Amino acid sequence: MNKDDIIKKYSKSPYTFPTYEIINHFNEEDISQYCTWLNNNYIPITKHWDMRINTYWTAKFYLATKFLLFSNHLIWAYEYSKTKNLKITIPYLIYYALLTASRSLILTSPLDNKNISTKRSHENIINSTADIIARVNKEKSNYYKEIITIAKDNRELFSYKFPASGLKLINDNSADIFQQVEFVAELAILNSQVLDVLLSKIKDKSCFNIDENLEQDFYQLYDYNGKIDNEDYYNVNYISRKIKRPFPLNMMMSEGMEEDFYLNWAPETEDTNDLFIPPENTFC
Repeated sequence: MNKDDIIKKYSKSPYTFPTYEIINHFNEEDISQYCTWLNNNYIPITKHWDMRINTYWTAKFYLATKFLLFSNHLIWAYEYSKTKNLKITIPYLIYYALLTASRSLILTSPLDNKNISTKRSHENIINSTADIIARVNKEKSNYYKEIITIAKDNRELFSYKFPASGLKLINDNSADIFQQVEFVAELAILNSQVLDVLLSKIKDKSCFNIDENLEQDFYQLYDYNGKIDNEDYYNVNYISRKIKRPFPLNMMMSEGMEEDFYLNWAPETEDTNDLFIPPENTFC
């Protein structure tokens, strides 16, 4: 049985996606245990699924998808900064790549029931992510926490103290961090696949609509302190009309949405020589 088949065996999803780090971190028993835990905690939610719940989870999945896009974007920015000797940005990019992916995992967790607009502290994000991983493997959970804590300490060193020796004092754990980014991102997509399987079994499809009375859930996705982001507004309305419910994260956005995301961060000049070029394939 190949690696993809092992994931599909327990997720029951007809869809595949790259799962290199899940396989590296978990054995088959771990994967079975994790998918069982997801099912056991999603079932009580899907049992009472209605338009209100559908609206809330669809909004969360859009936000989770964006976090994965930006996490990958941060990794590419790190690679560019490294080649261009933009050392001052490196601790920031390394830390936030994993923190952002971690937020996606939390949003897709069946245990998350916070309001879309809830602001989480970094400590809360780290601890919540570690708790999710610990549901399967305590050792891997401790390793995640150790790795992101080192990155956090490195970032804070260059946010508050700025040592005169530059990056010489930090423990460069970028390789470990980026493996963890992939791992956490894969878990978030796996979460979304397991929920999708359960939703596909619901016979009454009328619940798969956006409740207009709960527009506030979606409003939070494109309002930034009173400023409306037109791209988010378009995406949210497209999802409301066309997608209508949570799907696996790598299927939540159309190709056009991903292309727009790329173009908004691409150079504004045709002469792109020596300029940062964001990834066109934006998923981790």
